[in-house]
Amino acid sequence: MWSVAAAGGLFVCAAATGASAAVIVGTPGSDSLVGTPAADRIDGNAGNDDIGGAGGNDSLYGDQGVDTVHGDAGDDTVVGGAGADVLRGGIGTDLIRTVGPDSAFGGSQGDTIRVFAGDAVAHGGGGDDLLTTLPPASEAPSHAKLYGEGGADELRAYNGGGTEQTFSGGPGDDLLASHSSGNTFLGGDGDDVFDDIRPDGDLWGGGDDDEFYTATQEPDEYGSSIHCGPGDDTVVADLPDVISADCERVTIVIVRAGNDDQVSGTKYVDHVFTDTGEDHVDVAGGGADTVYCGDGEDTVELDSTDVMPADDCENVTRVD
Repeated sequence: MWSVAAAGGLFVCAAATGASAAVIVGTPGSDSLVGTPAADRIDGNAGNDDIGGAGGNDSLYGDQGVDTVHGDAGDDTVVGGAGADVLRGGIGTDLIRTVGPDSAFGGSQGDTIRVFAGDAVAHGGGGDDLLTTLPPASEAPSHAKLYGEGGADELRAYNGGGTEQTFSGGPGDDLLASHSSGNTFLGGDGDDVFDDIRPDGDLWGGGDDDEFYTATQEPDEYGSSIHCGPGDDTVVADLPDVISADCERVTIVIVRAGNDDQVSGTKYVDHVFTDTGEDHVDVAGGGADTVYCGDGEDTVELDSTDVMPADDCENVTRVD
């Protein structure tokens, strides 16, 4: 192992030791730390450090300061610190975790990037990647941006309320899912699936055949905005979601028990399911629609192409 102390920090090159793994801890200064071909653990400590894993399945931690951490070859774990770090997985199937306002970059294989807080930016790179946001330690709002880029990526939001995050799938058949509200989802090219999207989201499909699932088991006070774009798209939504006119196959599920809701169909093929309450459904003049009425005295307007398979709607008007 080469170790050279300088006034501002430490330079360590452990690669000369051969195949034995190294444990390296930096100084409070700005260090340059390089591992071995084996599975190393390197902690940057304080200071603005440059950390490289070399080969092997390494565990690399930036800690305090504004650090640059790169896993290089191997299946590495790369973790930032409180500063605005640059985190690179390198070659291999890597796990990257941001802590502060970091910039994270996956490699050409299937990486996992977990964004914990703040204004971090994550790029999956090539391969089928998993990118997620997780609840921060504080209640501060998150403005993270996650980009799947190439491959069939999975992007998930797990933060609580108060977030304004952006998730972009990029090329490939991506899955975008949310367990928090107030986020923007961009499908990009490919047949994308928007699943379990919570209220107050902004969804943009792209140019291919996308699927949108925003209907939930509980009544929603705020709806999502769904923009299908070109392609043959499928939407399963509830009230009060706002659905653009270019969505081809739309299913509306009303779960707002006790409310008197009004539903207007699109020009495409719609499926409408009402719940309790006195609902008003108008699907006349669009495609060949299907309406199922729940409990309550509902009013339905149909045309000659529309059907009620269960014949369970109370006040029905047909417009030919």
